[in-house]
Amino acid sequence: MIYANDSRTITFRPVSNYTSGQTYYFTIVVGEKKAKSVFYPYYCTIKMNGPIILPNLTINWTNITYKIQNLDMHSKGQLVFSSPVNMTWLRTNGNFFNFMNIYWRDTDYMNNFKNNTLLDFDVDDWGS
Repeated sequence: MIYANDSRTITFRPVSNYTSGQTYYFTIVVGEKKAKSVFYPYYCTIKMNGPIILPNLTINWTNITYKIQNLDMHSKGQLVFSSPVNMTWLRTNGNFFNFMNIYWRDTDYMNNFKNNTLLDFDVDDWGS
């Protein structure tokens, strides 16, 4: 959840498909600037559109994160995964580009919230 002070808006951006169809409750507490004991709670509800999607518990899911390391001035770097990844599968039939959403954000992102599609991305070495 992000609060943008200039537009006074709250943005809720879930990162999982499993939030579809769910309802979330939270409270925003606003306090007066000069009175440290005066607070006003606002109770909020967010109902996510779509059907409820339950995870398939019979599949052994592995959460994998990655870091971009050693990024140089020519925009070359390394993706380092937290667990072993089947690089043979990832490099065949464009799976890498279907799997990874590669985009860039400009310095005006906080005003336009736009993810710009990266037009050219080359993998130099798939590792082992």
